[in-house]
Amino acid sequence: MICTLWILLTLLFIIFEIFIPSVCFFICLSIGSLCAGIVSAYWQHYICMNIDLITFVMMSIISLFCIRPIFVKFIKNELMTNVDALINTKAIVTIKITPYAIGWVKTDNELWRAKANIEIDVGSIVTIRSVDGTTLNVDKTA
Repeated sequence: MICTLWILLTLLFIIFEIFIPSVCFFICLSIGSLCAGIVSAYWQHYICMNIDLITFVMMSIISLFCIRPIFVKFIKNELMTNVDALINTKAIVTIKITPYAIGWVKTDNELWRAKANIEIDVGSIVTIRSVDGTTLNVDKTA
């Protein structure tokens, strides 16, 4: 009976992991509950009643520290979004940029304010180095 509850808990944790992206936290709990289910199925009558709970806690902690870092390394998402996606892309200067005056650049059919340490003429191609609020920091592309 207890074994069935642990197995159902394992399935519940797997469903949570599917619908709630938590970078393998619920997978680690499902590993712990699966081990507890196995222990409760085979050794419940021979050892104290709480051995399955102890197994759940121990195996969940072990899997959190040993298995989760491996999953995180492979699942790590390097996709940049929003303004971070603009960094290291090219843009065309539409209004002249000087060290003392902010100019304008066009990238991906959007106009952005831009500043640079050097003077950059209209029509030049620049590389976006960073974003400071609504202003792009650019360098002239050689």
